[in-house]
Amino acid sequence: ANMRVCGLWLLLLVPIAGLDACADIVLNGPWLACRASELDTQQTKVFQESLDFHPTAMGLSSSCMTMQVPGTVLSGLLANGTFPGLWNDDTLWYDDNLRRIPDISESGAAFYTFRFRRLVPLAPPPDCPERDQP
Repeated sequence: ANMRVCGLWLLLLVPIAGLDACADIVLNGPWLACRASELDTQQTKVFQESLDFHPTAMGLSSSCMTMQVPGTVLSGLLANGTFPGLWNDDTLWYDDNLRRIPDISESGAAFYTFRFRRLVPLAPPPDCPERDQP
């Protein structure tokens, strides 16, 4: 299949030349997010370039999770249960629960810095009416 690894920080650099007008590239939805500080040089290269990246096989299952785009890293961490007991709007805003989330000045930027990836099809769908036109 004609696929390309797309990093969230490279959204505007996805090659789109040659795509038909009816080929929508859907970027919202689930993305794989891995904590950047836990990826070594080789893992980062595989993460950015390989179509065959499996966090569990690379020993990264604890530092990678699925996050929704559009969204924030904090909302992704909450949805993945990083902060026990803070998983929905009812508990998050109750009493002083927000204090249980580490402030970036205390945890450091690395705690909230993730690399995102998703496989993005670059070919138009087969049923595209403009596909056969020159």
